[in-house]
Amino acid sequence: MFNETQEVARRYGATNTPHVYILSKKIGKLVVEYVGAIDNNADDASAADKKYAEDALNSLLKGENVATAGTKAIGCSIKWKKV
Repeated sequence: MFNETQEVARRYGATNTPHVYILSKKIGKLVVEYVGAIDNNADDASAADKKYAEDALNSLLKGENVATAGTKAIGCSIKWKKV
């Protein structure tokens, strides 16, 4: 999905890139299950010892609750387009 108007990013409150949002569908509605960073090492993914997004996805695939539902997104700030 291409977010031409940036409406989706604004609606969910994205502030940085990357800013990960993992959603599930429950009772016909989208539910935000995780928001934040991909992992705990923005400079070197191979050195990360916590993989927040991967752990959240694995928990959801197993039918479990996400242990860490949110972390601080680290990256470049979003430059908003004037619409």
